[in-house]
Amino acid sequence: MNRYLLLIFSLTITFCSINSETSNTAEDIIFSDDVFSNESTVSTTTQPSIESTVSTTTQPSIPLHMQTSSNYAEIFFMSDIPEKVEQNFRNAFQRVQNKWGIYPSVVWVVGLNEQAMIDFAETYCEFKDKNEELWYQNFKDKDDCISKKLRTDNTWDFPYYRDFGINNTYSNSMRKGHNGWIEVGYHEFAWSYPVGFENNYDEDGFDGEYAGIAHEYFHGVQLAHMDIESAYKNMQPTWFTEGSATFMAQVYKQELHVQGVLVSPSTLEEEMYGRYYSGEKDKVNCPDKTLGELSVENTATADLCMRVVYDWGMWAIAYLSHLANDPYITLNTYYPSLKNTKSHEVTFYEVFGLSMSDFENQFESWIKLSESERNVVIPKINPETGLAYYP
Repeated sequence: MNRYLLLIFSLTITFCSINSETSNTAEDIIFSDDVFSNESTVSTTTQPSIESTVSTTTQPSIPLHMQTSSNYAEIFFMSDIPEKVEQNFRNAFQRVQNKWGIYPSVVWVVGLNEQAMIDFAETYCEFKDKNEELWYQNFKDKDDCISKKLRTDNTWDFPYYRDFGINNTYSNSMRKGHNGWIEVGYHEFAWSYPVGFENNYDEDGFDGEYAGIAHEYFHGVQLAHMDIESAYKNMQPTWFTEGSATFMAQVYKQELHVQGVLVSPSTLEEEMYGRYYSGEKDKVNCPDKTLGELSVENTATADLCMRVVYDWGMWAIAYLSHLANDPYITLNTYYPSLKNTKSHEVTFYEVFGLSMSDFENQFESWIKLSESERNVVIPKINPETGLAYYP
């Protein structure tokens, strides 16, 4: 199997108040108060054992990671993570799955204690071994898996996430990501300690954790509309992939604020203002590069201009959504169309009526317009329906 399909889509929280994401779906399931109350009650869903596997509703010829599932995500927590944090995290993940579709997912949430991390690596590798998945990351056996998951010099292993949790200076989780595994039939996510879930729904950091979960799960939704062969090329360009996840997460957070699930310290307008100026600051490092040209990963330029890809990427998605008069255009139209065309270039043209390169050039001029001219692309949230719209 090609290792390039181990797609890593992570969001580093650099702004504790500008950090979040997501959006809407066709059918919004309403939870009873005893499951999702503002008091962060205990989830009624029991933690699956490591013997269990992710089950899906069988749909022949459709890859497992693209199928909807009858089960919520399997979420594993390190033993040092408080029960309140576990329950808040699980509730938030289940809520967004009900919003955008329940796709088979496994989540690993890393805490702070070193011995608990060692035990967690054993749990992880036992899970992979019993599901015959050690081959995916070239683990020789379970012991080799444990050894590698405890490496301190490798990005994305457990010490990496633990260190981010220990050194976090923000009010919510500092590192998380969709870490691939679609080849074995599910979406795997990993999280550094979600400190914001130590708080109640109306306290600092809680809303940021919801936004972070929405952002990363939207990457799962994106991949759930791509088969294995086309996933790598269609998770491009980066500005569209990250911009749509960021936009949808921020819209979703504001929806929950209107619905009384969260208390957001900032409006959608304020969130987008902050991201505009963040992107503008990074754009100084790459003044002659378009969004498309900044989507090449693992380059010095991309690193210097990362906030342009995320934050101006969000503005680009807002601009496209406004042109289509639909804040949910990526979720409800673009990705379902991509599932059929298997080409992001073809889908982009079909949905938005111009080529992606033409739009990127158009955006470079549009983003320089006055603030009042730009702000028309920021959707409003209807207080009665709790959904986004354009006036």
